[in-house]
Amino acid sequence: MCAKKIEPVPLIVSPEWLHASLKSSSVIVYDATWNKLFPQRKHGRDEWVEKRIADALFFDIDDVCDKKTSLPHMLPTPEDFADKLSSDGVRNTDHVIVYDSHGQLSAARVFWTFKVFGHEQVSVLNGGLPAWIARNYEVHDATSPPKVRGKVTA
Repeated sequence: MCAKKIEPVPLIVSPEWLHASLKSSSVIVYDATWNKLFPQRKHGRDEWVEKRIADALFFDIDDVCDKKTSLPHMLPTPEDFADKLSSDGVRNTDHVIVYDSHGQLSAARVFWTFKVFGHEQVSVLNGGLPAWIARNYEVHDATSPPKVRGKVTA
């Protein structure tokens, strides 16, 4: 008997791939927009409320962090990371896609955070929200609540 070959999860996915995969119950999308480097822009959460990929959840680097240090946005504890994902309904088996409104600035940081905590099925959306919009794919606002699913352990 041959073992089933497991296809590796790509590090980067195209907007076309994500568009075709959004209906999958195992695909979770996170907007990781972080605008501290761009003070003229709104808070990332505010941008997410106004415009996001369908069912995208929000991952706030300044909220999901180690709150016991004075250093900014340090990695959270494994328990805090697991609590965040579990409260969002993410399961260990889900393929998480991370994007931001800049193209890939803070999405890479959140991608790395998932990797640190052992979530291997994580990818960055190539070009982020700008690439998604450039292909005329639909965006939603806060009146479109994201779907909720399961639980994760880190």
